This record gives sequence, structure tokens and C-alpha cells, in this order.
Amino acid sequence: NISNNDSDNPLHIACKIENINIVKYLIDNKVYINISNNEDDTPLHIACKKNNENITKYLISNNAYTNISNKNGFT
Repeated sequence: NISNNDSDNPLHIACKIENINIVKYLIDNKVYINISNNEDDTPLHIACKKNNENITKYLISNNAYTNISNKNGFT
């Protein structure tokens, strides 16, 4: 997985820009769904922060872990 300076990989970025089509494409192509960035945020953390219900549900339905804590202790 390629990442930027914040350790965001393409799935993190797709969640940040709220593009479910890219999220689906990446997951269909076996990107690691539970990867953390510098803040220990997973793509699921980002989708939840964005209040994006569709991406959140999609990530969970594709086995995103719901019990990983980020640096702020949020799961």
C-alpha cells in the first residue's frame, strides 16, 4: 500500500473525499481495509468522522474491524 506523508493510503483518501466508488474499487482489488495512518485512524475511523453512513456500512460489511482504537482512544 502506497501512502502519503500522513500515512494515508488510497483507501483513507477515498474515505476522506467520501467517494464510495473508489472505496468499492479498492476493496474489490484487495487493499488492506484495516490499515492505520499516523493518527492510528483506519478508513473506518475516517468514514465515521465524516458521518458517511454508506461508506461506514460498506467497510463493516467487508470486515473492517470495529474495535481498533486510534490515538484519541476512539473505536
